[in-house]
Amino acid sequence: MKRWLFTHNLIDIPHPVVKSFLELKSTIESIGIEAGLFGYDNFRSLLPGFTDDQLEDLIGVAVYSKIDTERLPENVNLIIKRVMASIDSSEANVRDVTIPPRDKLDYNDVPARWRANITMNLVHADTVKAIIGSDERAPDGMPRFMKHRYLELKAQGFDAGAILGFLHEKLAGYINEFDGRYEAATAIVAALFEACIIFEDKETTLEAEAVP
Repeated sequence: MKRWLFTHNLIDIPHPVVKSFLELKSTIESIGIEAGLFGYDNFRSLLPGFTDDQLEDLIGVAVYSKIDTERLPENVNLIIKRVMASIDSSEANVRDVTIPPRDKLDYNDVPARWRANITMNLVHADTVKAIIGSDERAPDGMPRFMKHRYLELKAQGFDAGAILGFLHEKLAGYINEFDGRYEAATAIVAALFEACIIFEDKETTLEAEAVP
């Protein structure tokens, strides 16, 4: 053995523990073994150096997802929570399902799975638009946030299916489809697709307009 660490999850270490550790440390180092403490702060200091896959393996997908979605702008997270609550409410303002123009789906080469997702979730479009507002230039609004993410992904050459998946994942995190946040994120993506905040309608523009 070259090194021994007393590992703990305590914020403040009680005096008896510190005293016992120091006694052990003296004994261990007397035989040439390095001794030390490894606690909460040490653990946190290592996390920034981990890859996404290492973090997921270490702390689990649910915890990692929570950390990821908490990094979203505060207003974006608030909108998602409001859409979740509205979808769950019996008083939600829904409409009959409409179908986006087929030429828009074709023009953007949207894959079949996402065509179905967008079409089904347009039942919530009026509710989503009422919550997020229509000003895509609002500094911390959902339309502006998603427009920027869309343009970034498009510029990197991702296809429509990958872009829709990344945008949805950004809002929903890594959660299963039965979670309310998953459904709310899908409804938001569908509404913004229909409104041309993300993806273009070939009859109006061939290039996405950048948001100042």
